[in-house]
Amino acid sequence: MPMHRKPIFALALLVGAIAVVSGCTSAPAVDYSAFTACVKDAGVVEYGAYWCPNCARVKLTLGDAWNSLAYVECDPKCVDTGAGLPDYCKGFTSQTAQCLEMGVDKYPTWTKDRQILYVGTDLGEVARVSGCPLPD
Repeated sequence: MPMHRKPIFALALLVGAIAVVSGCTSAPAVDYSAFTACVKDAGVVEYGAYWCPNCARVKLTLGDAWNSLAYVECDPKCVDTGAGLPDYCKGFTSQTAQCLEMGVDKYPTWTKDRQILYVGTDLGEVARVSGCPLPD
């Protein structure tokens, strides 16, 4: 390849890589905001941990609508020691005692009225136990 074409080729590769990566992190194609509002209104609470890959998968699937859920952070590292919460806690203070009291030992765990309803990432099952319809 001639020298003058190498920078153009490199630029095209860079633009393509950025397009692919940004496509992987885009908002979900489905709007889950009514679903998550219904789940919260139904009294269903998600228990999780900042490091949990299954919790991250649920959060990624729901996108910004995830912020509407009632969420309890279970990792004991998420405490304010005077300098604020560690960044990895994403603003959630640990409620370890509540997690232990509820018997939560796997994540994500979905509860209602202090009863464990479901452990897992299947939103269809969350919809079933909460009585909230998933969006089409």
